[in-house]
Amino acid sequence: MRKNKIIFQCRISLFVLMSLLPVFAKGQNDSVPDTARYVNPNADIFNEKFIICEPARVFLFYDKPVNEMVCLRRNFTDQFLQVCTSSKILPASKIWGFNQGNKYYRSGHTFDRNYVFAERIVTGNMSLFYCRNISSTLEEIELISTDPNNEGYTNRMIIEDPNSARYKNDFSYFISPRSDSAKMIWVNNNNIGDIAKDYLYSSPGAYKEAMQYVKKNRWPERLTLILGVSSYLISTIDFRRGGIIIFHYQSPMFYISLASIGTYIYIRVKNKHRYLSPNNMIRIISKYNAQVLK
Repeated sequence: MRKNKIIFQCRISLFVLMSLLPVFAKGQNDSVPDTARYVNPNADIFNEKFIICEPARVFLFYDKPVNEMVCLRRNFTDQFLQVCTSSKILPASKIWGFNQGNKYYRSGHTFDRNYVFAERIVTGNMSLFYCRNISSTLEEIELISTDPNNEGYTNRMIIEDPNSARYKNDFSYFISPRSDSAKMIWVNNNNIGDIAKDYLYSSPGAYKEAMQYVKKNRWPERLTLILGVSSYLISTIDFRRGGIIIFHYQSPMFYISLASIGTYIYIRVKNKHRYLSPNNMIRIISKYNAQVLK
């Protein structure tokens, strides 16, 4: 009797375990990207025999999606999706954006009319997108379209050192208001003040946060430096005896020089420019969304 009971319990346990296997399998599959290895259809451009591709829902226009297996190419002045089943490419300058996995990208243009795919990192009344700026530090190679329907299209492959500080820390941002989601408004360190005045004024917290990254007026700093250096040079001249004294403690100009250089260092430290990082921009736009929705 006891033996039959043990066998029955084992069967129940085995049944429960088999029932849970699909759940475990689904959880593992969800964490692994649905990728595939393809023979490179553009091997003449890229020195790769095979490429790793991922499925994406590509928006040729905002309301015209197609499903493709693609490889994202970032090191171009016009970033693009390389379609893995043909030699076709989908440049950022020609399409709306795409979904891949849990990420959503929109196309936008930055300085020098470079076109990029920017990832959405904040959603709300104001959405925020960001991308890494890829600028040439080594070389650029011009590529001309071989598409007979688009013979005038050109693009440039960027050869850059990924270990450079500029590559690691140089970002561009885009904001897109819910009232006009077609807009991709470019934001960077140079225009953050204008962006704050034009788009963030309705949120005092976000406006104040953004204005911390505006470049300060450098003229007071420059004037104190000029005054400090010139007064020191004058102080070295011994007008009574003739000659040069490096540290002429008896000259009033020497102390004016010390005061001016000290003021220069103080202003320099106080007005040290802060650069926008992704976390900084997330904080600014999150404050805007939180205050505007109240």
